[in-house]
Amino acid sequence: MPDALAAALGRGGADGKLVIIKKGGDAFAVKEWLAADAHARTTADPTLATGVACDAVGCNARLTDRSLIALTIGPEAFAEDCRAALVVSSRSPRAIDRSARMRSGALALHRVGNV
Repeated sequence: MPDALAAALGRGGADGKLVIIKKGGDAFAVKEWLAADAHARTTADPTLATGVACDAVGCNARLTDRSLIALTIGPEAFAEDCRAALVVSSRSPRAIDRSARMRSGALALHRVGNV
């Protein structure tokens, strides 16, 4: 079983069962992940969210190695989720990541307007 699946984000819980991190009502994707993983549970099963913590701007959970995984909904959550080993979001963060630094070397940043 993979450590994480991205769509309705899932991970293996301590008992090996799929845990779903999600906001909103994407029951179809959850149903598909459960079927693919051969689970008999339904999308309404409360054990799907075991170990998942959510607030208004996102959710997070821990993988079996205790590293944090975050589902970021609101843009303000990126600062909060910076400690996560993996951040999944439909938003595009304004970030300079490792690959950008490796390609560019030193960078000079200038803010223009509110962007």
